[in-house]
Amino acid sequence: MPYQYLYRGHMIFVSDGISQGKAWGAFYRHKTGSLRRFKALPMRNTREEAQRDLDEWARTKGLTPYPYIGGGEQA
Repeated sequence: MPYQYLYRGHMIFVSDGISQGKAWGAFYRHKTGSLRRFKALPMRNTREEAQRDLDEWARTKGLTPYPYIGGGEQA
């Protein structure tokens, strides 16, 4: 199950952004509604790799996981 994390007022989640499934990374929504890449984590070839990066990073920060319920960010 994919998780998202609240960090500094933003929900950080895994998405393919505008790559149409070619690259996956951690993103958050800007107040304008646009996606912004969370640059503390690298882009990956698969959703699973990117989610693993996000989960490991969040664990080191002691963040609480929230189930990802969608909204179009994950294809």
